[in-house]
Amino acid sequence: MRPLWKLTADGADITAACAQRLLSLTVTDEAGITSDTIAIVLDNRDLAIAAPRKGAALECWMGYAASGLIHMGRFVVDELSASGPPHTLTIDGKAADMRQQMKEQKTRGWDDVSVADLVKTIAGEHNLVPVVAPSLADVTLPSLAQTNESDMALLTRVARTQDAVAKPVSGRLLFVPRGEAKSASGKAMPTVALGPGDFQSYNATQADRGKYGSVVAQWHNAETSQAESIKVGDGEGPTFTIRSKFPDADQAQRAAAAKLDALARGTGTFSGEVTPGQPSIGAEGKIVVSGLGDIASGTWVITRAVHKLDKSGGLKTSLEGETPKGEAA
Repeated sequence: MRPLWKLTADGADITAACAQRLLSLTVTDEAGITSDTIAIVLDNRDLAIAAPRKGAALECWMGYAASGLIHMGRFVVDELSASGPPHTLTIDGKAADMRQQMKEQKTRGWDDVSVADLVKTIAGEHNLVPVVAPSLADVTLPSLAQTNESDMALLTRVARTQDAVAKPVSGRLLFVPRGEAKSASGKAMPTVALGPGDFQSYNATQADRGKYGSVVAQWHNAETSQAESIKVGDGEGPTFTIRSKFPDADQAQRAAAAKLDALARGTGTFSGEVTPGQPSIGAEGKIVVSGLGDIASGTWVITRAVHKLDKSGGLKTSLEGETPKGEAA
């Protein structure tokens, strides 16, 4: 298959200008709040390339002639570097939506706010479109304090109690369950099926040691002024106790259930290099592996995907994954 790619800078198509000088083009898609990144390495042997300005807006597409291009994201140039000999210019960018103002600390309170309203308010403050999973939209947060905490940190904290992901992507602010990834359009990402012929290499582990069978969370009973406990799960294995104390039983229940799911999901890991690369594989999406035996075969949730196109014309995808939500390894 013949790989295709496209780059724009501040809206102008620079694909042709980069084509003869491109040494590598790498897009890294990360789970959670870690910024997605782009790295463009150019042959600058004649020192004739005019470096782009910091803050320039980049957009990238990857794909194949037969299947078309896939939008890989929007990025902002944040670092330029030169090396040699031979002379090269490297342009690094971070996801455009991980904007600085989302990291500014604020102090305010939220009372009886739903996840949908919380995300909608914060998205509006940053000119983003809210995308909240229906299963999380009506979850109510009785008392939520934001004290010297950024909007992104607040959303991440709330997301962890729901075993969810909060992340700005291509003009949208997503709040969705882990393993139920959304594309930049807010639509569910397709599950990708992979077999032995798709991998240049792979590694899978499944560990039973340290697997917890239940989780305990504490909450403050305002009527009795006493701390009470809620236990979720009755499986075999030790009990995990959450250190934080929650303001009510409902939040404690949800946090314990989310933690139990997270502990189950992390008991198996998978990594591999897919050739030819598949740019449709993205963080928080799922792959279904078959034909690689009991340990490696099955469904995995992607935690990191690196798509790299080099001067040889080949496209490779390196991926890392873990056991899906609620599934033991």
